[in-house]
Amino acid sequence: MKKLYFTLFLFPICLLGFGQTILNSHSINLKNSRDNHQILNAVNSQNQVFLFATDKQNTTILKYNNYLFFTDSIKTERPNKDFDFMSGYAFDKKGNPILYWASEDFKKVLSVWYDFESNSNKTNEFNFYFKNEIILKTFTQKDNFYILSLLEDQNKLKFYIFSEGIFSEKLIDLSGYKFITEKGKQQSVDQLLRVNKLTQIDTKFLNPLFESVGNSKLYLEQNNLFLTFDSFLQTQLLKINLDDFSISEQIFQHENSEKSTVKSNSYLYKNILYQLKTTKEELAISATNIKTEEILNKYNASIKDSISFRNSPFISQTGNQKVKFLKNSKKFLQRLNSSQIGLSVYETPSAIMVTVGGVRNVNSTGDIILGITA
Repeated sequence: MKKLYFTLFLFPICLLGFGQTILNSHSINLKNSRDNHQILNAVNSQNQVFLFATDKQNTTILKYNNYLFFTDSIKTERPNKDFDFMSGYAFDKKGNPILYWASEDFKKVLSVWYDFESNSNKTNEFNFYFKNEIILKTFTQKDNFYILSLLEDQNKLKFYIFSEGIFSEKLIDLSGYKFITEKGKQQSVDQLLRVNKLTQIDTKFLNPLFESVGNSKLYLEQNNLFLTFDSFLQTQLLKINLDDFSISEQIFQHENSEKSTVKSNSYLYKNILYQLKTTKEELAISATNIKTEEILNKYNASIKDSISFRNSPFISQTGNQKVKFLKNSKKFLQRLNSSQIGLSVYETPSAIMVTVGGVRNVNSTGDIILGITA
């Protein structure tokens, strides 16, 4: 089973040439099977960069300054077999890294704190008993490491919080909120997240469409966690403050979304909510400031239009094969209608680039990508 991609790049933009220059390099000899290899990288509040690399026997931590010059390294033995992978990281007040290992089921978590001044480390083990609980995501925010879980049949989210080796937890009750599925049916958050996998979006990077077509997303901005849930009617946005764990809700209706045949999705970027709606005959995209709820811009196009705000032809690509071109917007919208649609947003040096398209599984020899650029 392969995946089919449709892509549309929107909004006026002047694309600059992108090049790559090697600033620094460091050789790491990872031994044993590649199944045991894992690499993470992280940046602390002082803009120092750390790279964590592990094989079956050892873990190596490389430290770079804010100019990406290598400054130091620590090499230690990998934890015992109870801990399967590096699940995340955090930092102490001095900027030293704390690496978190976890068992496959997260019932065991090990924190390893590295002190580069003394070239030493210390560990702390945590044991959990999960009953009727689903691990959703792990993430790092403001030097803390979080494990986010869903309590089944309770409509509650649970945060496991690790701060400089000190563990705490917080429970969020979402039973008072109404959630709507992609097709407009009302469900609890428990039912919704069982069907719609929660996708974590890191907006610091350019996210491909296959990572952003999900209807349930998680974003981190400053010390806030945002959850978005899309149906053909609306985008529901929940904002959770990670300082006091207060919750606020906003509902953003999709334009002309009366019909259940409408497909829609959204993407949150720097407090701007980009919403996409498509049918067999039309495409609409808008940008709304979530702080003021003011619509900043919107575009509409039908099968009879050439989509004037684009600046590239419609493209189609299967795997690594040669790019093909679609003749008109009608064919593009027809392809979108049979796919899972989505959009992705990225800020270039000169403007905002919005990528719009769709993904679907097909029996093929490769992945197919379709799109245009504006």
